Amino acid sequence: MESSWEGLRASLALVLGLGLCGVPYSGPDVGGFGGSPSPELYLRWLELGAYLPLFRTHSAIWAGRREPWEFGPEVE
Repeated sequence: MESSWEGLRASLALVLGLGLCGVPYSGPDVGGFGGSPSPELYLRWLELGAYLPLFRTHSAIWAGRREPWEFGPEVE
């Protein structure tokens, strides 16, 4: 998924669609796999991820770190 608001919306649709197709255990890469999310986008992605079956912060090596403390004290 792309690190964007559109990627966040698409990840929710993807997980819901997979659940309806019989794949109950899925989840997006929180924060998106490629790109650099803003602190607010990353926080919203964390909030969504808390309610999905699979929650992991994961990204491409070149996309930067995805730990909450990397996005400042408000996100942490």
